[in-house]
Amino acid sequence: MTTLPTQTARAPHPALQEIDESSLGPAMLALTPQRRAFVQAKVFFGVDNKKAAEMAGYSPVSPHSLESQGYKLAHDPLVQEALREESVKMMRSEGVRSLHTLVNLRDDTSIAPRERLRAAIEIMNRCGLHAVTESHVSVEHRMSDAEKDRRILALCAEMGLSEAEAKKMLISPLEAKKVADAEFEVIEPERPMTDEERATVAERDERNTIRRARYRMTPNEREAHRKAANEERRQRGKRQYAEAKQAEPLPLLAAIEAANVVEAEEYSSAGLEDLLLVPEPIDTTKEQ
Repeated sequence: MTTLPTQTARAPHPALQEIDESSLGPAMLALTPQRRAFVQAKVFFGVDNKKAAEMAGYSPVSPHSLESQGYKLAHDPLVQEALREESVKMMRSEGVRSLHTLVNLRDDTSIAPRERLRAAIEIMNRCGLHAVTESHVSVEHRMSDAEKDRRILALCAEMGLSEAEAKKMLISPLEAKKVADAEFEVIEPERPMTDEERATVAERDERNTIRRARYRMTPNEREAHRKAANEERRQRGKRQYAEAKQAEPLPLLAAIEAANVVEAEEYSSAGLEDLLLVPEPIDTTKEQ
């Protein structure tokens, strides 16, 4: 709310009678009596801001104080709401008089017939008897002969007619073969996806979902998500390694038994790892 400077209040204009508070709305009740007088002067007398401030009893402490005071009052949110409230009340109460004015203009034979007609139209508009308007919209679809032939062939196919019977109804016989080949082409049904293809599609959709989610993340959330993903990959690698380690290397043991190198039970998992180690190269320069 705009803060107004404190001024010595004068008595309001005699034309501004004291308002009965029981007839006021909430916006007017929120104002001081002097501001109510300002709103009353604006609404009922139609004066400007400076004159309304003067009629409301504000003192001219300087040559331009009333202009400044009137501007501040007219732009105060509470005063503006009160102006709107009182204006609506006045329009509703003065509506009957305005209607009588239109009726008198309509019935006055001394004025021009054009003005009487305008008054009659305004009365009818206010009573809900508006002029009836009609609009006609014409939509025209233009199709080439080839497009018409395609449509004819499609309808014949829906009706179960043979290709030969459908060709007899075509508009452009020279293009019949080309159009018929295009329309009566047998479309092979799509091959269902295998489990591997479905898994690939699901994996791709999951990656796209993760990318979209990362795009909406903040830098901190993105870094935390990256660490969590790395940890998940590390744990998955450990599980895969443990599963592979628990499985017996049967092909290697069978090869060892076939070569009669040693009995299979003498080799532990550690012994098999030792067999797979590559020996270090011998440095022959020292002997020379």
